[in-house]
Amino acid sequence: MLHVVACPRCRRARVVEAGRKTAQCASCASPLELPHLRAYWTGDDPAEARHAAGLVNARLAHRDAEFATALLPQEAPRAPKHDDALDAAAAATRGAKSEKDRVDRLVHALGSFDRAQLEAAFARAGLRVEKLDDHLRRLVETCVLVEPRSGRYRAA
Repeated sequence: MLHVVACPRCRRARVVEAGRKTAQCASCASPLELPHLRAYWTGDDPAEARHAAGLVNARLAHRDAEFATALLPQEAPRAPKHDDALDAAAAATRGAKSEKDRVDRLVHALGSFDRAQLEAAFARAGLRVEKLDDHLRRLVETCVLVEPRSGRYRAA
């Protein structure tokens, strides 16, 4: 159990554990006798306790409205860098040193796919489509790819 109490000297809120008899103010270092102080908030969640301490600090400083406007909503998610999954997979192949490494990065970026999607990804990544069967055989034999259904592949 947690409590939010305020220092009588500097009027700053602090989160303390229930059952403790004394604490020290983090702002002015004065000793706090907890049984004599009012608990402004009581609960179990540390995140809620921190929020309550901020709210108590704002109220004691007569800045409630400013505290409420400071809580901004989450940022909007970033726009994707690539138009689709195939472009993202092709981009993942950049920086690879060998063709084998490029193909490995490509299939891991695709995740789950079929042969037609893999062909399209090969073409977008600039890999030779005529080597697709050889790479596919190598990836399945080395357990980089799993074929849960005929014609469908999933990166392991």
